[in-house]
Amino acid sequence: KEGIVYPDVADLHLELAYKIDDCKINHKNLIMPKARRKGISEASQTMIVDYGYRFALNYNAGVTSGSDTYVNDFISKWVYADVNTFNEFKKGYRYDDKEKAYISGYWEKSEQGEWEWKGVNNTIYARTAFQNPNIFKGLPLHDIIIEEMGETPNCEDIITASKQCIMFGAQQFGNMWGYGTGGNMNKGSKQFANFWHTCVEFGWERFFIPATRFYFPFYGGIAKQDLVSLNNTTLFHEEE
Repeated sequence: KEGIVYPDVADLHLELAYKIDDCKINHKNLIMPKARRKGISEASQTMIVDYGYRFALNYNAGVTSGSDTYVNDFISKWVYADVNTFNEFKKGYRYDDKEKAYISGYWEKSEQGEWEWKGVNNTIYARTAFQNPNIFKGLPLHDIIIEEMGETPNCEDIITASKQCIMFGAQQFGNMWGYGTGGNMNKGSKQFANFWHTCVEFGWERFFIPATRFYFPFYGGIAKQDLVSLNNTTLFHEEE
């Protein structure tokens, strides 16, 4: 009922899942220039952030971008996925506005009749880095998501400022994941493009996701009525 998912979408996400596992095992980071409507944010919030949030102990993740819009969009997808799951699988959390963080757990009434926050306190920090790239300074993080790198003019500065968050001494224990669609190469996408060419020497892997992987309307989640309406358009028909 949530829409159609085509094999090409599943193939892309399976390939991404293998790439994520490889980066986790080998302590690498991943940069992903992508076309629109490839479902990479949806895949990342489930395969990376939500998986760690649910199943890892003392898990911490950071989600950032150059705009509140992109950070909030990522979190809204994470929340929406939980709303539509079975009650037994729903995740409890509270939002700490001061820390800009979603903290796992639940409220429990003590023997004294007071409500206390219980649980493992796995945490997702959702912070915007438009003016200050040091948003995660001092935090140990297992995963850092940089949303819409092509619209984040200071994405290289964020990477540099956050590097120690995924390190234990000289050993990398966490991962950074950066992806996005390109914008103006002289403005928002300049650092994104530059980093793509030099990232390997800094411990990053490349995963390019072009528009040719699949075309509209064959993206994930398209509603059946939208497919029907396409029969009434000349967009995909050759002129006679």
